[in-house]
Amino acid sequence: MSSQPEARIAFGMLAVGVFAMTVWILQIVAEVIDGRVRIQRRGPLAFASHRFAGFWGILAGSAITAGALVFVIAWLLPGARQITSASGGVLGNPVGFVLVGLGLLGFVLHRGVPAAGLVVEVQGVRSRTGLSAVQLKWDDLLSPVLLNRRRNSVLSLELESGANFVLYPIYFGSDPVIVAEVIEYYRTHPEDRHLLADPLAALERVVELDAPPA
Repeated sequence: MSSQPEARIAFGMLAVGVFAMTVWILQIVAEVIDGRVRIQRRGPLAFASHRFAGFWGILAGSAITAGALVFVIAWLLPGARQITSASGGVLGNPVGFVLVGLGLLGFVLHRGVPAAGLVVEVQGVRSRTGLSAVQLKWDDLLSPVLLNRRRNSVLSLELESGANFVLYPIYFGSDPVIVAEVIEYYRTHPEDRHLLADPLAALERVVELDAPPA
């Protein structure tokens, strides 16, 4: 471990990045639980994750990138003292750490940060993929599909035009199986879409239909 100030800063930032990445992974594992439904109490039916979903992923990517940039500066600037060797493969190269940090940031942003949740309203389904807003009209929407990604289900929404949007549970905080059932019900029952203005009533309508007769 080097006594150079820039080395202490770099290793400190990398340590923060590793800690944040660990918390983010644990957050993903805890968020995706079968049978969980998390909704906002006001407004239309909105499946919403924790407001800070993805925060730790952003912090991890930012800290790793910042720490690696300190390595790169010390490695490239004329007269600067080199902290680490450029050899040793991608992870032994400070540029490699920059790529890892930027890759992690890109991954988190692509998955939907900041978390927009998934809104099921009278007009259709609204969410976000990455930083792009997604508005899917009922008349254009096909039946939702569940995809398996590393043993976890994710929700795929497809339009008649062929456009496809994949939404990950951590960003809408609910079991994708239940969310898919709710979307499919209101997609095929336009006469009940007025219930979507009341989140609890909208969910109770679908649960009542699934419940066995008394």
